[in-house]
Order: sequence, then C-alpha cells, then structure tokens
Amino acid sequence: MAELLNNPEVLKKAKEEIGKDRLVNEQDLSKLQYLKDIISETFGLHPPTPLLLPHESSKDFTIGGYHIPQDTIVLTNRFEKEGEVNKLIAFGLGRRACPGSGLAQRTVGLTMALLIQCFEWKRESEKKLDMMEDNGGITMPKLIPLQAMCKALPFNNILKFDLISPNLVSNGNNHNNRDPNTITQARFTCKLNLQGPLHGGDGEEGRGSLQTKPKNPCDYGLLRKEEGHKNRLH
Repeated sequence: MAELLNNPEVLKKAKEEIGKDRLVNEQDLSKLQYLKDIISETFGLHPPTPLLLPHESSKDFTIGGYHIPQDTIVLTNRFEKEGEVNKLIAFGLGRRACPGSGLAQRTVGLTMALLIQCFEWKRESEKKLDMMEDNGGITMPKLIPLQAMCKALPFNNILKFDLISPNLVSNGNNHNNRDPNTITQARFTCKLNLQGPLHGGDGEEGRGSLQTKPKNPCDYGLLRKEEGHKNRLH
C-alpha cells in the first residue's frame, strides 16, 4: 500500500482494473493481472524476511543499457515491464520454499483488491513515504508504520446486490415452502459481517427487504437480534 501511495498513477490503473460494478472476490484474482504484477514487484522490492540469500551476477553483462560487472549485487527499483511475468522468489524456491506461499499470495491479493476498491487513498503530505525497512527480527516490516488518509466509498456504488437475492431473508424455518431465491438469516448475517453494511428496510416475520441505494450513503442499517424481534431486519 505504501508503494501504491508513492505511485498514484499505478494505484489509479489498479483501481480501474478492479472496477466498481460489484465487490471483488477471490474468484476474480486470476483475472487481475496488473494487481498480481504489483504484488509480485513489491515482494521483489521488499522481501518478507531477511533470510533469503542475496544474488550476484555470475559474469559481466549489459541489460537495459547498463553494464553490470561480474560478482555485483544489484538492487533494483523496478523488476518488469507491464505484461511481463517473472519468477517470484520472495518465498524461496524448491524443496525449501515456504509452504504457505499460495495462501499468503491469495490473502494479500484479495486484501489489496478490497482496500483499493472500497477506499480512496492519499498520502498525508506531498512528501513520498519512507520505505526504509526494520531488519531487527525475522521479518522486515516498514521501519516507520504506514500512515495515510483514506475515504470509504459509498457501498451503493460498489454493491450491485450480487451477495444475495432481491427476495431476501428467510428466518430458516418452513424449509419446504421457502422461496429458493431467499437466504437464511444466519447466512445473511455472515455475508453482512464479511462484506460490509447494507441499508435495511422493515422486515416481516420470516421475510425481509433491503434497499441497495440509501438516500444517505452513510445511513447504513444493521441486521441485529433484539429480544422479542429475533427475526426482524432493522
């Protein structure tokens, strides 16, 4: 995120790739090539641990107009042209590679996609963020923790009701008579907690309704259980 704030043109392009028609999910990650390139390049610039051995040139060579002598350790600030895919070695290689690399990459990818899609980000000042790392432990976080300004985007501009059906909430009873397009209250609560608040209308016993375009973007309702109204949607 700090590198994106230092490169707002890259952040803008990533936001355009992710889009805003609906909330991004894990199944979308394979289609977000530009975001994957950003993450891979960031891992190359800032390895998660200091334990990976540095690499040096095995012979004299020239690349991009620069002459690199033999036995030179090269620290680059950009690893690829757009569209070119390079091997990611931030998690090691071979039998000693990190077994959690796949999970880590998916988690980072989805987290970054949601942060980019759901918020507008800015640096606190015009000065670029300090990217110096703290190498005092087994991991290498930023020496100065990231501080930035963000503004939440209205959910009604992002959420196109792909979470659930417009017919909405069932209380979980009357399984035989339930409309197949409705969902249980427990499932709805789970999705609400994971994917953010929605504006709720008045609900009836076993049936509810939602408005996907609240008049005030900040006027989001919550689904909650109250004594005596356990199946009502507020």
